[in-house]
Amino acid sequence: MTPSEIKKVKALKPGDTIGIIAPASQVNRKSFLRGVSEIENLGYQVQYSDSLFSHHYYFAGTHS
Repeated sequence: MTPSEIKKVKALKPGDTIGIIAPASQVNRKSFLRGVSEIENLGYQVQYSDSLFSHHYYFAGTHS
């Protein structure tokens, strides 16, 4: 791909929605919600599933 073929996406602006997905390890709810609050204070909306907080041993939920 040449530089002229690369298309830049539009910059986020207040009011836009930021979606958050789960990594392979479990998420600390308190820390996560503190981060969500900071993002919202910047004027963005945040979307995520409560399944983000699932855990099975040290993983983010089960394999099923």
